[in-house]
Amino acid sequence: MSGAKSLLEAAEDKVMEQLSDAIKGYNSTAAFSCGGTVPIDIRSTTRYGDFTSAKTPITSPPVTIRWDDQDGDVAGKIQFPVPSGKENVLEKLVKSCQPATFGFGGGNVLDERIRKAGKLEASEFSTSFNPYDYGIVDAVSQALLPGIARPEGIDKVENGANAQHWGVVAELYKLNAYSAPSDKFKPHVDTPRGLTQFGSLVVCLPNPHEGGILRVAHKSVERFFDLGRNDSKTDSTIHWAAFYSDCEHEVLPVTSGHRITLTYQLYVSEHLGGVVHPTFPTADPKFYPLYQSLKEMLESPAFMKKGGTLGFHCVHQYAHTNNTANQRLPHALKGIDVVIFTIFKSLGLKTQVRPVLDQEFNEGELDWNDPEFDEEESEKSAKSLTRALPEFKEIVILGEEAGFEPQDFELAKHWGKYDIFEHVKWLDQGDQKNNEIAMAFPEWCGNEHETGWWYSFAAILVDVPPFSKRNLGED
Repeated sequence: MSGAKSLLEAAEDKVMEQLSDAIKGYNSTAAFSCGGTVPIDIRSTTRYGDFTSAKTPITSPPVTIRWDDQDGDVAGKIQFPVPSGKENVLEKLVKSCQPATFGFGGGNVLDERIRKAGKLEASEFSTSFNPYDYGIVDAVSQALLPGIARPEGIDKVENGANAQHWGVVAELYKLNAYSAPSDKFKPHVDTPRGLTQFGSLVVCLPNPHEGGILRVAHKSVERFFDLGRNDSKTDSTIHWAAFYSDCEHEVLPVTSGHRITLTYQLYVSEHLGGVVHPTFPTADPKFYPLYQSLKEMLESPAFMKKGGTLGFHCVHQYAHTNNTANQRLPHALKGIDVVIFTIFKSLGLKTQVRPVLDQEFNEGELDWNDPEFDEEESEKSAKSLTRALPEFKEIVILGEEAGFEPQDFELAKHWGKYDIFEHVKWLDQGDQKNNEIAMAFPEWCGNEHETGWWYSFAAILVDVPPFSKRNLGED
């Protein structure tokens, strides 16, 4: 039995090692794209989604497009989804488009062997759709901005804006029409339109078509966005994808119908603010490159067969030792942190962001005066424990009554009931620069009185059921 157990442990360790390597390399090899959907609600009369209810997903009313002819006069108006009997208006829109060019050698080139599509310039049309209204720009900021907002050795942009306050500006660039039987755009890399442009956003309006899949690749990793896919024949959904400018991408041939998209240029700017829906994120976790790796890990019988707790120390810094952190987290997560959180949550697992005490707290409780004290075994046992506080709070002073280091009863007094987890499977080690002082206490060193400190991390904790009860259905 012990041999079988060691083999199982070795298999589990291998899975953890592979996943840890994938997470370490996320920012350099895989954090290059994100995507999602916004359902159309034909009964809606407002541009804005319902941000007031955590039980109601964000939806969009039908999208209106108005466009001009070559003389600058209004040529037509159309809604997406296209109402029955208005197909001729769609054909009129497509015919109003000019052949689309692409950037090459500092200029614009027209070559239908490379790109065959139609386009309207931003000055030639208007739309009722705004990506800011539905959390799309905020989702892009969370997923992509951390990868470019803190380049090594650079803290400020030219205008002096602090990198911590950077945000995303989405500028409407073009309307594109890719039509059957063969419109396409072969593999290419975009030409940046300015020093602060870092990527592109493609919004596909709901219109029946086949083909036209967007392939985005960075180094050895590639993603496929089927922007025309709907989950049912009666479903009308806006699909979107965003990616970095240095990514190779292509539009595969459209084999039927018309693929109508709005393209936006993405720029770094000072943060403009926005609202992230607490329960129904606009970004679809399945489009994150780590999704499949995490799902396969949980589907493996070699991984946490008896269940347990999976942990991840947040990579990005959050001011978490204050009472307002409970309102901001998990909604303020960004980069790899929001990716990890939303993937596990989408797989139906209980996922929380909680303050976790530094391991040194456990070591501070060792009983050095016990005659049977075994330092090595006690330290090993202490390090296997993880104390997760129930909520984020301001720094507190402990140990005043007894005049020595705080004990568990004092934690319960100030924080309420908290959890002690044994043998948490950590996906990362935790960066000391991301911890914050959680509590202070008096301590004595001989006759000298000093102040001691305990630190906490903001961490993501995932309850993993036993393998026999593991149902990875999506929320």
